[in-house]
Amino acid sequence: PLGEFNKCLFPTIKEKCKEEKCTAPLGEFNKCLERIQAKGGGDCEPFYFDLLKCVDKCAAPQIMGKLK
Repeated sequence: PLGEFNKCLFPTIKEKCKEEKCTAPLGEFNKCLERIQAKGGGDCEPFYFDLLKCVDKCAAPQIMGKLK
């Protein structure tokens, strides 16, 4: 059906990966955010990129499978 092509599944797939497969990097990123809020400054960029790498690695095969 044409309706299936109108919905972008990428955000849904990414969110599912983050919640199910990337809990460790997500936890580290959230801990970093808490430390920064407590200190009043800092940077969580390395933790953020670790999280993105995990989500992309999980999501890419699922997204490519939908394109075939």
